Amino acid sequence: MKNSLKQNSKQSLSLSKILVRYCVIFSLWIFIFHPFIYAQEVDEEDNVIREGPPPLEDPLYLDLGSFVVNMPDDKYFLKSSIQLAFVNSEAKEWWKTGFQLLGI
Repeated sequence: MKNSLKQNSKQSLSLSKILVRYCVIFSLWIFIFHPFIYAQEVDEEDNVIREGPPPLEDPLYLDLGSFVVNMPDDKYFLKSSIQLAFVNSEAKEWWKTGFQLLGI
């Protein structure tokens, strides 16, 4: 009677070890290959980087200067510079004369 119980317990123990091993192997397989199983093809049309008109080929820049903005509690500040890009020199000159008329 004791022998049969020992054999049954050994068989169930070895069966549980095998079951645990297969579960661990299956879990590792799913973990490793998960990105490949659910991967989707990326369409070239979805890769829109820039919308709007195309960039200027040879722009002319007008520097409007640097500006400093103090943040609350004078702990931080933001420094920014602004430049305008123009297609041609006539537009740039028109903008400059407009600023001169305003006294800026």
